[in-house]
Amino acid sequence: VSQSRYVYARYMGLSRVHYSFDVSNKRILDIGGGPTSILLKTINLKEGKVCDPLEYPDWIYQRYKVKNIKYSIQRGEDVNEKD
Repeated sequence: VSQSRYVYARYMGLSRVHYSFDVSNKRILDIGGGPTSILLKTINLKEGKVCDPLEYPDWIYQRYKVKNIKYSIQRGEDVNEKD
């Protein structure tokens, strides 16, 4: 994980626990998270979803599935309130 993700997480108010972030039972939508979304590094995630316009190999989607994070192939401009 790039160091910038730790900086972004701090600005979002996420507590760092070793190499994970405690999101305190929040629902989080990551627009443009791609194959390495910060959601993969979270604990106590109530619900997570990553939206990205690019298609990736199946093993990328399996990483999200294991963490119970939904993944949608769509542009950020097309994300709406219901996502």
